Amino acid sequence: MKSFSPAVFLCLMLIGVIGAYWLWLGTAGGGATFSEVVERAGQKVDSLWPKAPEGPPPAPITEETLHPKKTVVPVHRAQKKVEPETPEPSETGAVAAANTPPAPLEPPPAPKVERPPSRFPEASEIPVGTERFRLLADFGRPAMITTSMSDNRFVETFVYFRGDTATYVQVQDGRVIAARTGSY
Repeated sequence: MKSFSPAVFLCLMLIGVIGAYWLWLGTAGGGATFSEVVERAGQKVDSLWPKAPEGPPPAPITEETLHPKKTVVPVHRAQKKVEPETPEPSETGAVAAANTPPAPLEPPPAPKVERPPSRFPEASEIPVGTERFRLLADFGRPAMITTSMSDNRFVETFVYFRGDTATYVQVQDGRVIAARTGSY
């Protein structure tokens, strides 16, 4: 028996599928010509797609529609503040709660924490191996912290200033690895 090439086989299959579909459409419609079958097939395919909405197209999306501008109404200095009228006390002496506006909520003032001025560290005061938290506790937050890589490890450099003098402290893995004081 002779075998067919894949292209011939696909063409025969396509003809068979189209023919079966044509017969199905023809019997479902009581017999039809080829042009009627094609027209009905197009209608069936068109019914699968949603119809376009009727009416005007929607407004385009712009920066203004995404982020509307807030209108600011200027208040003139000449305008007086209108004080709300205070209601009269009732016979029992209590003011009606429904007539009193709620008191404005203001956040309490932040407590002022006074830190003693941190002293300037000299390199001789910072031994190698000092832990990072101890360095910060003893000398306070440095004026500048930089981060770099050395041998695929992060190295932080804390810089403390006093006048023309600076102390550079290098911290790796949470411990001091070097410290030096000098002018910058």
